[in-house]
Amino acid sequence: MQVDREQLIACPVCEAVNINKGKKNKCRRCGSGIYTHQTFQTEKSWAYLITAMIAYVPANLYPMLITKQFGQHEGSTIFGGVAYLWEHGSYPIALVIFFASIIIPVSKFLIMIYRTL
Repeated sequence: MQVDREQLIACPVCEAVNINKGKKNKCRRCGSGIYTHQTFQTEKSWAYLITAMIAYVPANLYPMLITKQFGQHEGSTIFGGVAYLWEHGSYPIALVIFFASIIIPVSKFLIMIYRTL
């Protein structure tokens, strides 16, 4: 009897090679259940993308940067912190925060939307 390689499935317990018989696979050696993994690449990508976009909104609405200057505490959002650092001459730090926190995540969102469509 000739069997295709695609019909073979390995037992996760004893690693015996078995013939895939559908949903009710049992190992011929140890009798444990064998399950095939289904791939949901597009669905997982959309789920992660939507979750990331939802989490991105509060990250940019709530104060993330707290600055202390002359005994005063001032909290600001990421974009407000970038503007604050830029106004006070910390250009390299402001650019790093701007690119790492705003430009790169938004670019990733747009690229993932483009790639999954």
